[in-house]
Amino acid sequence: MFACLTLVSLLDRVPLIFILCSLLQGKIPVISDPTENTDTFFAFQNSNIIEMKSVIVAKSSQGLESALEKMRQKLVAALKSGNTLVLRLSNSTPDLEAYKSDEFFPSILFDCHVEEVEEQAEEQVYGGFGGKASEGPGKNRLKTKAVFDVCGKEWLNKLFREQDKESGIAVSRDGFKIIVTTNLSPAEISSKLSSSLPLSKCMILEVKE
Repeated sequence: MFACLTLVSLLDRVPLIFILCSLLQGKIPVISDPTENTDTFFAFQNSNIIEMKSVIVAKSSQGLESALEKMRQKLVAALKSGNTLVLRLSNSTPDLEAYKSDEFFPSILFDCHVEEVEEQAEEQVYGGFGGKASEGPGKNRLKTKAVFDVCGKEWLNKLFREQDKESGIAVSRDGFKIIVTTNLSPAEISSKLSSSLPLSKCMILEVKE
C-alpha cells in the first residue's frame, strides 16, 4: 500500500509541495506530474537533477560504471551545497536497485526522519520539506520537517573522491534532501516502480490539471 495526496497543477503553487512535505512524517515525496511543471519549478531552484533517461542511455552506451559516476557527481554536488537532489524519471521505469552502490548512490539516501524544530519567522521563506514556513514577523513556532541526517557520516568517505573533498574532508551541508519526480500515475508508480523505490518510505503526491 502507498499513501497519495492530490495537488492542483499550477506552476506558481508548486512551492506548496514543500508545505505538504513537512507533514509527511519522514516520507520522501514521489511527485506524479504529467504536466512536468514540477520539473520546471525545480530547474530554477537550488537543486541538482539526475535525469534518469540520460543515465539509462549512458549505461547502454558507456557501461554501468560511467552511468553511476554521472549520478554520483550530481549527488555529491547536492550534498556539498545542501541542495535538493531531484531524481527525475520522466516516463522511464528504471530498475533503481541496479544503480544503488555504496560508492556511487547508496540506498541510505532514502532514509530520513522527522524532527520538531523552532525557528524565527523572519528567517523562514518556504514552508516545508527541509525548508521553512512563515507565520508573521517576530513569531517563533514549532513545526516538524523531514530531515536527512547526512552530515559527518562515515559513508560519505566511500562516496566522495579526493577531488570532491574540502581540505581532505567529505563535507555535506544542512538542507540536503531528495525527491523523485515522474510522469507516471500513482497506480503506475505502485505497479512499475515498487521493486525500484522503497515506497513504504515514500509519499506519492499526484499533480493534476
